[in-house]
Amino acid sequence: MKLLGAERVIVDINKLRDYCLSLIHPRCGDKARVFASSLASHTSWAEIEECVTEGNRKVGKMREEVKSVSDWQARAYGHYKWIVADPDLLGGRLAVRGTRLSVSLILECLANGMTVDDINESYAGAFPPEALPEILQLASELTGAVHRGCLMPT
Repeated sequence: MKLLGAERVIVDINKLRDYCLSLIHPRCGDKARVFASSLASHTSWAEIEECVTEGNRKVGKMREEVKSVSDWQARAYGHYKWIVADPDLLGGRLAVRGTRLSVSLILECLANGMTVDDINESYAGAFPPEALPEILQLASELTGAVHRGCLMPT
């Protein structure tokens, strides 16, 4: 079984050696024995350590490359400053600039009685309160449009 995101994990070599692969560790000894029995007999601790160190180096380099891509900016939606729509962000759903919070999520939170402070607390301070007036304005514009198929006969 392949673990999702495993190629981006940095392994602490000390934890691996002293905990996960320790035959005498009270909680991990059995796991370490299973792991040891599945390795080829020629695999030494030095080979495992070298492999883990090389993997950590590659992951560290990948993380640095990701940081350098931080110049990307999502495209503004219409005349809005805080609302963006970009296919590379949340699949193109309307979102709050600088976050991965969709406009619909914020509206749903408000509809369920959450305050701006509640939203900020729930999403680790990611929601900029200055975006709220634009979100409400957008909701007003989108719901204020007349949909002919939904009009009730008079």
